[in-house]
Formats: sequence, structure tokens, C-alpha cells
Amino acid sequence: MEKRREQPRFANARSVRNALDRARMRHAIRIYDTAEEKQKLTKGDLVTLESEDITKSRVFEEGAYGDVPERAED
Repeated sequence: MEKRREQPRFANARSVRNALDRARMRHAIRIYDTAEEKQKLTKGDLVTLESEDITKSRVFEEGAYGDVPERAED
């Protein structure tokens, strides 16, 4: 959350909600991609977010927000 708060256009609860929604989407894609390898998924597989589901966010990419101008201070 600290990294996210430092980003331009941080919108408190909306930004956190969007981040969690994206993490859940990356989780679903990861589960789908690995489902073919595994014969049977467990409940744990379906309900557990892994660190990669969070860290694949562009917040963790160096310079990901470099082209977004900072807000002017009032």
C-alpha cells in the first residue's frame, strides 16, 4: 500500500479496490494456466492469492509511472 500511495492519482479506497480486483484477475489467470497441468485443483488453490499475483502489478515496475505528470501543489 505504501508504494501505491506514492503513485500519482492515488484515490484512496478506489485505488485499493482496483488493486485487489487486478490481483484477483491475475490469480484467476494463473489458476487457469496451471489447471491444465494439475488434474484437480484444491480449495486452497482457488482461494489463495500468491505473492506473484500482487507483485506483477505495474506499481513494482521501475519507471512505470514516469510519463504521468505529478499533481501541482496548492
